[in-house]
Amino acid sequence: MKTASLPGGRHEQSDREAARRRAIVAAVRSGRSQHEVAHEFGVSQSTVHAWVR
Repeated sequence: MKTASLPGGRHEQSDREAARRRAIVAAVRSGRSQHEVAHEFGVSQSTVHAWVR
């Protein structure tokens, strides 16, 4: 059995992280401030800034 097929496996986790990153970028591109988005998602404003660039 592959680890990736188990719930919480490495691939599933990286898929969730990628989806979260896309949601953060989409929120900023829709007009919300980086500060607001960072606070909502629990990441630093510098992280949001780097991902949106």
